[in-house]
Amino acid sequence: MTLILAIVPVLLLIVLMAFFKMPGDRSSVISLIVTMLIALFGFHFAIDDLACSFLYGALKAVSPILIIIVMAIFSYNVLLKTRKMEIIKQQFTSISTDKSIQVLLLTWGFGGLLEAMAGFGTAVAIPAAILISLGFKPVFSAVVSLIANSVATAFGAIGTPVLVLAKETSLDVQNLSTNVVLQLSVLMFLIPLVLLFLTDPKLKSLPKNLFLALLVGGVSLTSQYMAARYMGAESPAIIGSILSIIVIYGKLTAPKEERARKNPLRTKDILNAWSIYLLILLLIILTSPLFPGLRHTLENNWVTRISLPVGDSTLNYTISWLTHAGVLLFIGTFIGGLIQGAGVKEMFTVLWHTVKQLKKTFITVICLVGLSTIMDTAGMIAVI
Repeated sequence: MTLILAIVPVLLLIVLMAFFKMPGDRSSVISLIVTMLIALFGFHFAIDDLACSFLYGALKAVSPILIIIVMAIFSYNVLLKTRKMEIIKQQFTSISTDKSIQVLLLTWGFGGLLEAMAGFGTAVAIPAAILISLGFKPVFSAVVSLIANSVATAFGAIGTPVLVLAKETSLDVQNLSTNVVLQLSVLMFLIPLVLLFLTDPKLKSLPKNLFLALLVGGVSLTSQYMAARYMGAESPAIIGSILSIIVIYGKLTAPKEERARKNPLRTKDILNAWSIYLLILLLIILTSPLFPGLRHTLENNWVTRISLPVGDSTLNYTISWLTHAGVLLFIGTFIGGLIQGAGVKEMFTVLWHTVKQLKKTFITVICLVGLSTIMDTAGMIAVI
């Protein structure tokens, strides 16, 4: 009976979403309430411990998860506001006539970068839309974009999944990040090959596809491994995607003169369009373990510490704001947006619209992280 009670929250969430097609926010609220009742009456959890556990979970949901998500989507929305996303798209639509390279560049390269920087569906929606505009079938465009997005998701939205896992398990972020890259290593070669094969399944194209897959996979694995080992979870997908774009672009079949004619943008315009992402990457590198002195100084200033008593133990919650990925995203986006011509008032308007856009996400994430924390502190996870 104890085991049945312990697994009810998980099963209930699955049933509500998968079978009753209930939205995530409503499903998570119902599941949270049921979890609280089970903790109180099934596991005899004290009500003050329950309240502190939920508060601790809500704090963890807000930072790092929700702050990073909001700022990641904020950076994307600023690019839409300043219309610089159109310049970035124009760069990718003026590429080679080789369909295999077009697909690989847009889904694995650009899609991976969008996942690394913003996540939340942008890495599928935007590459798929560009592919359709290039004449690819809609279903094909969606499928290859989804398949390509499988690897980058591990370090999506500035490494949020790995950062949260490291915090929950008290594992070293760099060590965990390195192991995640190694676990994904086979897929880094396999997924590009699948994308190329789906685009051009002819047997005579297999040697070229194998070469490209090995080249892109090798660059992705090497760069992500080095970034994970020496910098942590925030940068592997960003650096891996950027280097993949450079390598794929170097293999374009169209002559340089033809590419220049199709893409008449000046270097200044291109740098201006990419300024937000370049600034974010620069800030992530500067605050990474590559610069231990600077990182140590930043980590020990502007720190928030909260302690919550639960049973015989204390739950400690700490935020170092100056190295917080969400804060770095905000600073990079804000400065980049000003460079791109947006006003301060416009920037805050975009930020407010982003918060409103994600209000259901707030409810879902707070409820789910609160639910999992209650399951942990009440002993339900231990029973499972």
